[in-house]
Amino acid sequence: MTSPATSRRIAVIGYEIPSDLGLERELAARCGATLVDLRDRQPADVIDELAGACAILTEGTVALPRAVIERLDEAVAISISAVGTDAVDIAAATARGIAVTNVDDYCLHEVAEHTVALILATWRRLGQAQRVARSGSWSLEELRPIRGLQGATCGLLGFGRIARQVARRLAPFGVHVIAHDPALAENAFAEAAFVELVGLDELLRRSDILSLHAPLTPATTGMIDADALAKLPADAILVNCGRGRLIDAGAVHDALASGRLAGAGLDVFEDEPAPPDHPLLARDDVICTPHMAYYSEEALLELRRRATQNAVDAIEGRMPAAVVNAAGLDGLRTAAR
Repeated sequence: MTSPATSRRIAVIGYEIPSDLGLERELAARCGATLVDLRDRQPADVIDELAGACAILTEGTVALPRAVIERLDEAVAISISAVGTDAVDIAAATARGIAVTNVDDYCLHEVAEHTVALILATWRRLGQAQRVARSGSWSLEELRPIRGLQGATCGLLGFGRIARQVARRLAPFGVHVIAHDPALAENAFAEAAFVELVGLDELLRRSDILSLHAPLTPATTGMIDADALAKLPADAILVNCGRGRLIDAGAVHDALASGRLAGAGLDVFEDEPAPPDHPLLARDDVICTPHMAYYSEEALLELRRRATQNAVDAIEGRMPAAVVNAAGLDGLRTAAR
């Protein structure tokens, strides 16, 4: 008889997380499974290995289209070690009875903390201040106006989980927080009594600080353009830890150059890595970070653990913690032994 340890396999593909897979192997062993490391391969090239796996572990950087999913004869789950699931054909997985799982609150606190850090640094003009300090002039005339944060209004464009954590962190600073999210009713987040939900035009008109948290869709691509920036109060700042293509980078550069916009804090760009000669990288009124808001050692370890545990739970017949297609499934498949 073939032992469970050799018959149950979890295929790892499109998994760019820096890892020797030691933790993943340890967790997989608990359900009698071994890992098949296919990280350097494309799904179409390893279809036989995928077809015999009882679960797929992926970061979502490699597409799993219908043509591949229809060959997954043994899989009970596709476990994505990320929040986003758009690289997987979820409808195809659902039709095959395969649970698609993610880690839906991954890096929630890290992105919120990074957003607040960029707000503080940009608001206090730390990029310009470093230039002044290094120049030896130490003249505050070059930095004025410097305003206190208390009493300022921060507008959150999008009010999902991360934006809500940003709102909670800003409240002790005495910042008035407003938000716009067309997916939410006005009373959808009643527990955050300190947040006022408003329309988009009002959000722009009132935001001394505009922080972007909207998903990237055809409707939101480039929505922070010259017209939107013109509606902001004079000397407003812009912070983006969401998606680079939410903004028109040229319009942001023009608004900064004209003095219409006082500063920007950017963790994301339309193309990454941003080229070294990108005009926004050269400005000291722009604080840039290399798409790092999501990262911490603690979050990465927890991400690996939870993504692997989702696969293990499904293999053992338990509903994983976050199944994005749960409504379309008639229970879980039974994993072969």
